[in-house]
Amino acid sequence: MKKIIYTFFVLLFVSCKKDITQNNIDISANVPTIITPTVATSAQCNILQNVDISTLAKVLLHTKWNNIIEVGNLNTLNDYRNRLISILQTKCNNSIQNLQSLSNADLAWGSLMYKFLLDAGIRNVTQLLSMSLNDYRNTIIVNNQSRTGFSLQQLQSFDNKRNLNEAHKWWFDSNPNTKNIISKLNTPTGSMLFNRKNTNSENMDVLKIVKADEPNFKYLALYHRNEGTYSNGKIIYNLYLAGSEDLISWTRLTRIASNAHQGDIKKWGNGYIIAFEQDINGSDNKVVVKHFSSFYNMYILNTNATKTIDRSFSCFAEGTPDIKTIVGTSPRNSSIEIGFHYFDNGFTDKVAFGILTNFNTWKPFTDEISNYNIQQLGFMGNIGGRKSFNYQGDYVLQEAQIVKDRFETWRLLFGNGAFYSQLNIKTPANLLTPGSSVSFANPGITQIGTNSFVVTSFMFTEGNVQQERGQLLYTTNF
Repeated sequence: MKKIIYTFFVLLFVSCKKDITQNNIDISANVPTIITPTVATSAQCNILQNVDISTLAKVLLHTKWNNIIEVGNLNTLNDYRNRLISILQTKCNNSIQNLQSLSNADLAWGSLMYKFLLDAGIRNVTQLLSMSLNDYRNTIIVNNQSRTGFSLQQLQSFDNKRNLNEAHKWWFDSNPNTKNIISKLNTPTGSMLFNRKNTNSENMDVLKIVKADEPNFKYLALYHRNEGTYSNGKIIYNLYLAGSEDLISWTRLTRIASNAHQGDIKKWGNGYIIAFEQDINGSDNKVVVKHFSSFYNMYILNTNATKTIDRSFSCFAEGTPDIKTIVGTSPRNSSIEIGFHYFDNGFTDKVAFGILTNFNTWKPFTDEISNYNIQQLGFMGNIGGRKSFNYQGDYVLQEAQIVKDRFETWRLLFGNGAFYSQLNIKTPANLLTPGSSVSFANPGITQIGTNSFVVTSFMFTEGNVQQERGQLLYTTNF
């Protein structure tokens, strides 16, 4: 039956692809609106963002005090600042006058202190309401003193963001839920499969999987392949769609896009939203987002809506999109939160996020909080791709590099979208010889059962033993 249906799809694809391509609807071409918190452009071709707006927007979303629609409707710095003050005054005993006198950074990190104390169970809502932001700080310092190697004097010399960074290090390892997730990510319950290929024996690099439950394929995935070089010597990547019933055998279905890579895919109703990074001759990378109303329409490339997003924070490259949240009923009535990276001043990649409204308006923000916390862990190279997931809370797998241009220093981090902890994944070689395979990148994670997840990561040649290179796939049960 599968072969009959697949043959039908192939024949129909050949006869229809030309017409479908000519009739593709690109909503972004109708009203190309972009709202960017940009204040200047430097001589080094780096677009300077409004750091305060980005930080306040991140806090509103991370605390869940506002959703992506509400944050997307804010515009000026005062909008973000006043929104956070109006909420924070209901959480602590600081007067409104006192909150209004605080800097944007103090308001942001004060809000994150509230969230930490509540999430960690150190204080409840009633107790926090009777405390000031300075009380929050002192409470975190006392807890850090008993759980870290820092003295009270050292902790008192740290600012709020440094103390929160230290607090999350011990909390991730002591909180039962995050401790369990980290343990199961590090020590998978299923077999680890390396160098994944499709049934045509083609590499499937940077695999991102979605549980599709289509009649012929339980799982769908995007991946890219190295398919030559441009005249300038840069690699040509093309993005493909594949299907599988068992996560082991994958059938290549169609090429989704040329000169494209680093794809992500998410099911939305009966259809799918995909996002990927597209380049011109190996550079000038931008994020592209597409909606397909069904699996069949995705197979024949009948796009319902397309948005090519102009770069927001880098004149060089932006990419590795991660579809975080989708709200709405159709592309023209939707809000989508997308994570991405930007090539900061042409030196290293850093992470950012944006809200795409109605496949038209794009409002981007640099993720100042994540960038700080990841660098504080010692990752001073690129901070690149990531994949969000939910299991008794919202979490993310994030790739980060210890040293720029050293591929053997790529590692995977687990985090809550703002604070992070380095993973130490036990591959078969690592169980025999610790440290045999250490370089993990391009993470993916998808829920496939009540407690079970499939995890993917690309294993570079550098830093890994020969039998543990290429595309990694494994399942684990939380």
